[in-house]
Amino acid sequence: MAATDGRSILSTRAFAAAERKDYATALRIWIRLAEQGDAASQYNVAQLYYSGRGVAQNLAAAAGWYRRAAEQGFPDAQLGRGVPQDLMEAYQWLELAADTFATEEQRDRAVRARDLIALRMVPEQIARARRPARNRIAEQGQ
Repeated sequence: MAATDGRSILSTRAFAAAERKDYATALRIWIRLAEQGDAASQYNVAQLYYSGRGVAQNLAAAAGWYRRAAEQGFPDAQLGRGVPQDLMEAYQWLELAADTFATEEQRDRAVRARDLIALRMVPEQIARARRPARNRIAEQGQ
């Protein structure tokens, strides 16, 4: 699960519940935070839906929460777990993740995954996929 910088009391309670394997409680708290726009909580909700912890497994719900967190620039969500396969979209999210991750190890992991996707694409597709990712990176840098 992902942590939020400067965790609120609610976030701390959610992590404590998850550590006790009380995923239903963690989910209730994280959904509340996620609906308020907290990207880390959106990612954690996605993880629980993806794994079926605390809730019936629901890959469609997981994909929706991963997308919301990814669109806010949360790099772990940009790795695309639970999202139907679309090489160009996968490349875009991995390009963003490679630019957003905090550690070199995480960035390298995203770059390796992006490069594996690129092996299945033609150069024109890579160029088309790179444009929106670069635009979003430029917007995030402003």
